[in-house]
Amino acid sequence: MYTIKKLCERSGLSRTALLYYESIGLLESEGRSESNYRLYSDVSAERLEKICTYRDAGVPFADIVQILSYDNSEEEINRIISGTRNMSTEARKNDKEKA
Repeated sequence: MYTIKKLCERSGLSRTALLYYESIGLLESEGRSESNYRLYSDVSAERLEKICTYRDAGVPFADIVQILSYDNSEEEINRIISGTRNMSTEARKNDKEKA
């Protein structure tokens, strides 16, 4: 089990980021220690690695929640990510047209 401090060290994220991920339903602690610290399992740590991978790829948090909430097939995950990329490309195109 990891405390929030140990999970931050493992992931390179701040405590604030982990708490934010909890607040939006991306990450869940497994319980509390006797000292009332949040505890995270290896499964939570692996989930956090996936969250970071998707985030680094530019996938919006709402889509990450969707990807991780369901037992999506690889094809479904790729469809969600492709849709995100297409929306990002379209937004950049619109920004250039406005400039």
